[in-house]
Amino acid sequence: VKLDRVDRHNRKIKRGTHQSNHFKIKVRDVDGDSIDLKNKIDKIQQCGVPNYFGEQRFGRNLNNMRQAEALLIKGQRFKDRNLKSILYSAARSWLFNCILSQRIKSNDWTSLYAQEPANLNGTNSVFNADNDLAENERLDSLDIHPTAPMWGKFKQEQVAEYSDLHEFEQSIIEQHVDLCAGLEKANLSYQRRPIRMPVDQFECTQEGDDLVLSFNLSKGQFATSVLRELLLT
Repeated sequence: VKLDRVDRHNRKIKRGTHQSNHFKIKVRDVDGDSIDLKNKIDKIQQCGVPNYFGEQRFGRNLNNMRQAEALLIKGQRFKDRNLKSILYSAARSWLFNCILSQRIKSNDWTSLYAQEPANLNGTNSVFNADNDLAENERLDSLDIHPTAPMWGKFKQEQVAEYSDLHEFEQSIIEQHVDLCAGLEKANLSYQRRPIRMPVDQFECTQEGDDLVLSFNLSKGQFATSVLRELLLT
């Protein structure tokens, strides 16, 4: 960790108050097709990557998910509020990843359903898309993004405008219906999160058999998701 500056401030810095994170990562002993790698780099720069939650969200050997099921399905009590928050987050992230994965398989993770809640890039702002030409251009330029739910308690009128998408999402997570019910019972609010993330200032240089990656991500996004698209798919 490099500290650039230390100053007094009249407010405590809280988690998530920063705007973005800069990463510089060296991947050693890369063995692969250079043309394929170049194509992947170009695709990341042009299209971004799926906004998966990284595996660290789910704990070592998925331990967070096992505890989340104990909390939300079996009714086990946890006194530690911070741990409960972590477990709620793990469960919601798991459901989000399930939906995102299916949208990728359906080849519609970069397009919008009718009236889908679209996210304005770099913000928490969400609005129902009209699917007109202007919005499609904004979608192609990574100015807006499709979304998936961070599951929680909702009213039917919230999802009525995009009923086709909501039915699609429910069909995917029906195997986790008890987990969803637990999140709703815990009164967690239903929110939308973008399923795509641009990778700003993405650069990739080769040093012998090593790759040096440099890029910026907004807060809440995972560098491991970028590495996954570049090296594991």
